[in-house]
Amino acid sequence: FFTETAGLSAEEKEKAVKKYKPKADKEEEKPDTVMVVFHNINSGFEVYSNIENAFCIKQNKFLNKDRIDQDFYQIFLANFYSKEILDYSIEVSEKKISFFKKNNYTKEELDFFTRFFKQGNYHTKARLTVIKNA
Repeated sequence: FFTETAGLSAEEKEKAVKKYKPKADKEEEKPDTVMVVFHNINSGFEVYSNIENAFCIKQNKFLNKDRIDQDFYQIFLANFYSKEILDYSIEVSEKKISFFKKNNYTKEELDFFTRFFKQGNYHTKARLTVIKNA
């Protein structure tokens, strides 16, 4: 508000904001971080960062075709990601992922491997976390 009413030029406003903005706010601002919000019908919304390349869809304006495999393997191998987001990635990107081009694995065989990699997230359950603002 102050910078708007002080009659500062655009350059002066930018300098003032940079100078006085709290350090914590500056650290949270990472323009290269892309967030993926996925609606899992079993557990609700899931929010992940830096896996956007595993989804080859028209609406994905952040898609980097050189990173499709890397993001797919991250979702496939890490127990952190739900089985449902892995399934969605396969559904929309199967023809672009080298894993499927190089191997003749069926979806059933891949599901077998998934049970080992995602032991904690294979059978997703609905959960709710309530946080009180102190």
